Amino acid sequence: MLNSIDYFDTLQASYYEVPLNGNAYYSTYFIKQGDNPKSKKIIYNHIGKMISYFVFDGEYKLSVN
Repeated sequence: MLNSIDYFDTLQASYYEVPLNGNAYYSTYFIKQGDNPKSKKIIYNHIGKMISYFVFDGEYKLSVN
């Protein structure tokens, strides 16, 4: 995995977390590198309701909580 970032332009991942103190949540995100970088992250609560939305298009940011 060392230096593997040199071979990829995009990354997409999702994970589910159950903290010891608090409610579980599900997070999904997408990252694009290069000349036109972008990213998006969405977090859902334990019942599937969106609680946070973040978008970056290389120039502007949008964050909704």
